[in-house]
Amino acid sequence: MDFDPVLLRAFVAVKEAGGFTRAAQRLHLTQSAVSHQIRRLEEQVGRPLLCRTTRTLTLTEDGNDFLRYAEQILASLDELNHRFREWCALGYQRRLWASACRCSYLNSLGSFPQCDLT
Repeated sequence: MDFDPVLLRAFVAVKEAGGFTRAAQRLHLTQSAVSHQIRRLEEQVGRPLLCRTTRTLTLTEDGNDFLRYAEQILASLDELNHRFREWCALGYQRRLWASACRCSYLNSLGSFPQCDLT
């Protein structure tokens, strides 16, 4: 079973924000969209993760366990994104530098005066 990171983020946001409305604001979604995401997640897990009343929102025992895993997964995904976004940016900068060097060389030969370094 694969868990959608969007659903995991919604679950963590609901817990951190203390409710669906504030989590929705944080995620830039509607309250009903967040509620739907949590419902989908609970259906996928096959157990309730949240205990809801009109005034309080608490995690079930399974919800507490699930939260720890969700936070670990999301932290790993964020780290992975950061690592490879940084790597891609460095690769792009290297390609730009190599292109600038080639362009400079070609300009020095007078072969390609249209080659612009800016």
